[in-house]
Amino acid sequence: GNMSAAQDVSVYVDISAVEGESTQADATSQAAAPLLADETCAPAFERGVLVWAKLSSFPWWPSRVRTWKKGEDGKQLARIRFFGTEFGDERDYALLPVNKLIAFAEKPEWCSKMPYSGKSKAIRKQWQRAVVAAQLPPELMEPESDPEPEEPTPISSQVDFLEEGHTWIGQRIARTFGKKRAFLGTIVSWLPADEATGDGVLFHVKHDDGDEEDLEEFEAVEAIKTYDEHPEGKKSAREAEKAQRKAERALRKANAVKPALTALQIYQRHVEGILKVSMAAPISELPELRLLLQEEYDGLAEWERQEYERRALRDRVRHEREVKRRHKRRAALKAQAQAADVGSGGG
Repeated sequence: GNMSAAQDVSVYVDISAVEGESTQADATSQAAAPLLADETCAPAFERGVLVWAKLSSFPWWPSRVRTWKKGEDGKQLARIRFFGTEFGDERDYALLPVNKLIAFAEKPEWCSKMPYSGKSKAIRKQWQRAVVAAQLPPELMEPESDPEPEEPTPISSQVDFLEEGHTWIGQRIARTFGKKRAFLGTIVSWLPADEATGDGVLFHVKHDDGDEEDLEEFEAVEAIKTYDEHPEGKKSAREAEKAQRKAERALRKANAVKPALTALQIYQRHVEGILKVSMAAPISELPELRLLLQEEYDGLAEWERQEYERRALRDRVRHEREVKRRHKRRAALKAQAQAADVGSGGG
């Protein structure tokens, strides 16, 4: 869980820097939209706004709204990022309803008096560090913090997500939400990382049941792995493998240039056409037939043999031309094979 144990919190940060720091709140530094009575409506706080967030057994904690998601009951849930934690994983985040959030500016007295009756010194020191981090000016904030609203960034200004430019666009995913049943969806857009704020890349997902959510990169990786183990994902992988094999067969076929026919082979086809038969094996594998055909061919008039020789010459020219063009076809089919391989990763 998030901030699961007081001793864990103190391991990841240097709390000595908190000593002597002022914790006076600036009531106007961050403004939040008022809470909504109807929790199924639009988000109560804009993305990037500072809030106090409440987890069971912990004090109200300085945090920042990262994004919004819809819960199973249809109510809005805020995905918040805690200040003062450096776990580097899901423990730095929480998914909370609006009644567990208070605008940071509405409780300036908490900055100097911790709303906590517990006796854990580790939590108290960690909380003090989080309060200081939440009040730092934009130029001194930690990478995970947002700048002031008047200096919008791709996150706080809610720039439109991109529908191209990433290999995961169109990728199918599966989310279990801690249950046995998997909820399937598709990554339809993404938001690049913001170096100025330290915000990582986000992926917007549309679920098959109509719900939508934004995923952090590590969440998207896990959702793709879950999909790969889902029956639909396994079927998709088999179909992609089949398409790959088909493309490879076409590539091999393109590489096999039809050899040039000799005058005798052209004469053989002429005989087969007259007799309306087709030899089951190449003439080279039937020595008796080859000898018979050779005798018949040698007995032809000179002008007839010359005609077969001219046709053989034209076929050699055809063969040389196809050999030259083989490389172009091979390059095109290789590109198709690579596209099929990318498709297998893209769902």
